Amino acid sequence: MLCLALLMPSGLFVPPAQAAPDKVHVVVLVVDGLNPNEVTSLTMPTLHALRSQGTWYRQARSVMVAETIPNHVAMMTGAYPQRSGIPINKYWNRKRKGEVGVDMERPRLLKTKTLFTAVDKQCPGLRTASVLSKDYLFGIFRDGKGQRSADYHWDNRPFVIPGSGHAPDDATTERILDQINSKPDLLFASLGDVDRSGHVDPSEPIVTNPALRTLVMQNTDALISQIVRKLQEVGMWEDTVLIVTSDHSMDYSTPQDFISLDAVFSEDKKLAGTYEVVQNGGVDNVYVKPKFTGVDKARLLRRMRRLALEVEGVKGALYRRPNLVDPSGVRIPKAWRLDSRRAGDLIATVDPGYRFSDPDSSSNPIPGNHGHGPTRHSVALVTGGSPLVRTRDIALSRPGQVNPTNDTKILKEQSEQVDIGAKTAWLLGIREPSKQSKLDPQFQG
Repeated sequence: MLCLALLMPSGLFVPPAQAAPDKVHVVVLVVDGLNPNEVTSLTMPTLHALRSQGTWYRQARSVMVAETIPNHVAMMTGAYPQRSGIPINKYWNRKRKGEVGVDMERPRLLKTKTLFTAVDKQCPGLRTASVLSKDYLFGIFRDGKGQRSADYHWDNRPFVIPGSGHAPDDATTERILDQINSKPDLLFASLGDVDRSGHVDPSEPIVTNPALRTLVMQNTDALISQIVRKLQEVGMWEDTVLIVTSDHSMDYSTPQDFISLDAVFSEDKKLAGTYEVVQNGGVDNVYVKPKFTGVDKARLLRRMRRLALEVEGVKGALYRRPNLVDPSGVRIPKAWRLDSRRAGDLIATVDPGYRFSDPDSSSNPIPGNHGHGPTRHSVALVTGGSPLVRTRDIALSRPGQVNPTNDTKILKEQSEQVDIGAKTAWLLGIREPSKQSKLDPQFQG
């Protein structure tokens, strides 16, 4: 049985004149780094076939910044970064000396509750499970200050590949299959191989030789087929809503197309000792040190913005807050909901085909790169055997109104990771842990 009566009607899942079922299992499966354009009958035949059995969103979007941790958090909280407190993968902790470029993998950093905590408090009779490939995802969703992990929270650390930070999909899927045997009400899982195939050695740029990535996608797709068969074998499929998504997609660069803002700023004597730069793939997050405030801080940011925009490959350098001495300077779009001190004071983004890195390219090896606008396009598929699932293809009614790589408008045809959190809560009959998801008409119903 569901925890509570369903909280709202849902045109997305419930066909006309059909009552909601008494039992729903929700499986959220994240294929890390997958671009929806890569879901073809050749590369991912299982996912391609599932498209015809559910709802496929052509214009699904990652939240900004399009990195792994903030988007997984958005899925499991229904909160945008400025509310969740997790705007990026790596940040500068102003309160702790020396903590520059550290992963935001600590549950104490979360400012809103996760679905696991909400289930634990509202309906402890529901069983939850998480099987997460990446080490920092294991970290952010573990028990912490005011947070509860899933009833089963796979310790992936013994399986993590050194230097990669993720457990391979074969090992991850084995644990997913084990958990399906126990028929959890909510299973949250992620597979990391597709993402890691985009971060391979730069000696063979995948943009010109996609063979490795294709093989990895085919293997991951075969594992997804095993997951679907397992759901069918244990009798869960007819009660399951399966949400397949990606946290972001990929962009590719060449060895020479990297940008180091730190190297640019360090050549300016007036900026010495005034800032910290933290790289997040296609985004650089620039922080002014706390001792600089007011007009002094505004002038420093204006100077850094002008220097950044002079660099080839920099698409934008956006103020997080209005600048006192540069009122005409461009701010981050309100639709990003990225107004968090942890995101920095200046957010720089790159053009397609570029990346932020150190001069020796060690901090962000090519070819795969994400975080910026071109990598916001993500997968969103709602499928499964539950009668709540509807079969349709959600496309843009007015394609000219959206830039597919860097949109800032919220269109009714879009879905974002925050919508997954809200809809999962509705399906389980619990109150949404955050009320910040937009719940656009198409996704809400």
